[in-house]
Amino acid sequence: MSVLKDFANALLKEIKKNIEKIDEKIINDVVERIRRADRVIVVGMGRSFVVARDFAIRLVQLGINVSLVGEEVSDVYLPIKGEQDLVFAISGSGETEEVLDVCSIAREKGATIVAVTSYPDSTLGKMADYVIE
Repeated sequence: MSVLKDFANALLKEIKKNIEKIDEKIINDVVERIRRADRVIVVGMGRSFVVARDFAIRLVQLGINVSLVGEEVSDVYLPIKGEQDLVFAISGSGETEEVLDVCSIAREKGATIVAVTSYPDSTLGKMADYVIE
């Protein structure tokens, strides 16, 4: 039983450390952007796609207009129209090529980009309007 308790305590310690990194002003700004967005586009690949999918489901449950991007990434496929769109780009490394491609298109169309990444100084972090570490 101590192995389970040790694991749980280590996990809780890591969660607490990550919660302390959260910038409340950024979260408040992002929540306001979600409320004002015509649509929210959520993108991720691999394990980040699982997180993206679950986040997109929660937004849909809140009545938000959401598009989920994961496998096929092309300008024709992407529902990004312009400035009233909000893109949530989820990439642990911040260097996932497909996610960066979506962000490049979003930037060209004037959409706001929110990066969720472990590396705020990554390419994704530098492209984003907001970074949630």
